[in-house]
Amino acid sequence: MNIQTKQKQWAEEGYPNITEEEIQSYLDFYLPKMKGPFAKQRLLRKLTVNQLFDFLQLKVETTSQQQFDWHHIDDLF
Repeated sequence: MNIQTKQKQWAEEGYPNITEEEIQSYLDFYLPKMKGPFAKQRLLRKLTVNQLFDFLQLKVETTSQQQFDWHHIDDLF
């Protein structure tokens, strides 16, 4: 399984706005903590939408406000 497959699966399940970048961000954070030759495939197979949403919410809550461009309206949401 790869990121594009996971994204397509979730889009078919009603989550079309999840991006490859968001999934990659999750993998970048958790993959170094896993061991084994097929760690990425295992992580992707087990990853649920709720786990990704929880990760993204924590990421937003712990990101410094100074990293946002407050003049860009999309950063407010």
